[in-house]
Amino acid sequence: MNLATSVSRSGIEHRSGVALPPTARTGPRWPSMVLPGLALAGAPMLLVEGLVFAFQEPTHDRAVMLLELLYVLGWVGSIVGLIRLHAAGPGLPGTIVLTVQLIGVSVATFWVLLVIAYPGIDPDALVYRVTDAAWPLSHVFMLAVGIAVSRAGRLPGWRRFAALACGLVVPLSLLAGFAAGDLAVRMVFALATAAAFACLGLSVRAAWQPSARS
Repeated sequence: MNLATSVSRSGIEHRSGVALPPTARTGPRWPSMVLPGLALAGAPMLLVEGLVFAFQEPTHDRAVMLLELLYVLGWVGSIVGLIRLHAAGPGLPGTIVLTVQLIGVSVATFWVLLVIAYPGIDPDALVYRVTDAAWPLSHVFMLAVGIAVSRAGRLPGWRRFAALACGLVVPLSLLAGFAAGDLAVRMVFALATAAAFACLGLSVRAAWQPSARS
């Protein structure tokens, strides 16, 4: 392939400006193809849900939960991509931030699977309450992820701030709610997650494609 590359201490630096760590260029190729695609496919699912169900209060309808499952699996794909790229930095702090986020999003995924499997589950059950809490907490924690990734500067250009954009979705939605009520919260949240998480998926895809082809 006609890829301009130069060897650096941290791995291979491509003309895109992304310094790929050794794990991102020596590992199997399938994650670089599957996970970014999953991230892009999942990003607009909450917007699709909102458009289909008129941005009403979310329910445990199976169709709703399947859309949310696609969304959260795409989110997992993006976090795995950031981890493989050491996007928050190669040191321990960045690794901890991304690992904590992966755990949180995985717990949120478990909540969705739990509701799909047991749609009549008691909302007061401990397993429900703990796993359900991972959903909003993981969105808020994207602020920490975004700050870590932007400070590390391992992704070039706008890609450096894609994770931070995801972290700003909750504050932006709350501001919309203060200004215009609950419906505005749901509409802004759906629109903002679609845009921000698509950018995150693109940032991981753009960083990984050269490694898959080198």
